Amino acid sequence: MDVTEISARLGILELTSRYTDAIVREDIEACRDCWTEDAAWHVAGNHLRGRDEIIAFYQKQTGGWPHVRHLAHNPILRIKGQKAEGRWQITETLCAPDGSSMLFLGVYEDTYACEDGTWRFAERRLEFIYRGPLGLKKDLFTPLGKLDRPF
Repeated sequence: MDVTEISARLGILELTSRYTDAIVREDIEACRDCWTEDAAWHVAGNHLRGRDEIIAFYQKQTGGWPHVRHLAHNPILRIKGQKAEGRWQITETLCAPDGSSMLFLGVYEDTYACEDGTWRFAERRLEFIYRGPLGLKKDLFTPLGKLDRPF
């Protein structure tokens, strides 16, 4: 691994940290800055294109939720010059406006682009493994075999 690849990996780790921090702090502008202008986000059956559409969808989905904690972990990254691909596991806990609590577990599959020295999401796909109440039961999980695509 050379210095350029190490720098890219650190930049992508920083990007993901900026993104999760923006979600937790409800900082819409910081979240917006994590995406390329023409980015794509595929989430929960929705296929969004462009920063504005992504942010509008995000605001609609999370507005009024008093608690959102978004954690990204276990990254696997493949660097290709000023572009890269990655996979992250996510854990998200939420408290809905009605006081109920939820847990989301999933996998992000990302494409990144480096623009003027800053890494951004060019495309994100979020596949949920579990979405439901915080009280977990063994039979509520989707088997990981569903995600058997090698990276």
